[in-house]
Amino acid sequence: MAVRFKSPDLKVKQAIFDTIKEHLPQSNCPFCGMLKTSKDNICSSCGFPLDFYSPLFLEEFEKKLLKTKLESIYSSIDQFVKKCDFVDNHKNQTVPNEMIMLDLENDIYTIANLCREIEELGICDNDFLSKFKRDIFEKTDSVFSKSYFINYARKWPKGYPGDYKLLELIYRNMPLSSGIGEILDKIFLRAKLAEAVRGRLNTMITLLKKEFTARHDLKVLNIGCGSCREFIELTEEIKESKAHITCVDLDDEALDFAARRASLLGIDNQVSFRKYNAIRMVKTERILKEFGKYDLIYSIGLFDYLSDEIVISLFESLYEILNKQGKLIIAFKDANAYRPQCVPLDC
Repeated sequence: MAVRFKSPDLKVKQAIFDTIKEHLPQSNCPFCGMLKTSKDNICSSCGFPLDFYSPLFLEEFEKKLLKTKLESIYSSIDQFVKKCDFVDNHKNQTVPNEMIMLDLENDIYTIANLCREIEELGICDNDFLSKFKRDIFEKTDSVFSKSYFINYARKWPKGYPGDYKLLELIYRNMPLSSGIGEILDKIFLRAKLAEAVRGRLNTMITLLKKEFTARHDLKVLNIGCGSCREFIELTEEIKESKAHITCVDLDDEALDFAARRASLLGIDNQVSFRKYNAIRMVKTERILKEFGKYDLIYSIGLFDYLSDEIVISLFESLYEILNKQGKLIIAFKDANAYRPQCVPLDC
């Protein structure tokens, strides 16, 4: 069994270490397994401190651990950038693109994992982490800026991740760049997170088809509607069920895009669009007054970004505005893949 403490303070760290240090191996380095002598304070193989009973052990260990990981990530970035530059300058090479993609893909995940490990060490303050993130961004920008998808995802043009435009392009699943940028686009589009974006859409379409087929005259609320990509596959079911769908989003461009899509599909008489901050729906009295009740409420892309507290409050209020035998269907990609964003409640 493993127990993980999130950002423990020095006192907690010391208490944890005092509990386990009596069980550390006496003849081998616990970090790399190399045989050590009783006089060794530093492992000759991995360089980590071995004087476990020193009052400064934890401090020295953390400094060494951070230094090792920083050296590793900067070395990995340097190698990655050189590989990308080489590929971009030798477009007619005979090495298959798939082999290049696999190699660069592995480098990207190595860098990402090292970044995550450094952030989760619990030994760096916010100022250090902010500077570190800026530094990593700058050192990789010469390469990642050549990929339309990665550049867009990193720079958040609308001020938040996963806006309707990026999601729509992920649904289409076609690279938009050339040279090394095309290879990086393809890596982005086949990443597990991108596959999950498309997968959750397909799952939602399957679930919604069942609802539209089984019932008629449904009153539907689509929260954080984005581009309403699901309408493409649901056009006939929406028409035949005579459902009326209210689509809510805070992005004017997304609402305009979705409205044009509904018009082209011939369902604009059954779909209405409203600019609204969905986070305000945490207050049941407000949402009942402003929206009324629904037979079906669904959301495809919003809840990934919300804190547990807001998600719980939204679930409670949304259940209150469901009609009898109504259904609430919420899509998530992966609870560990996204971090909640700070969203004001009073917008």
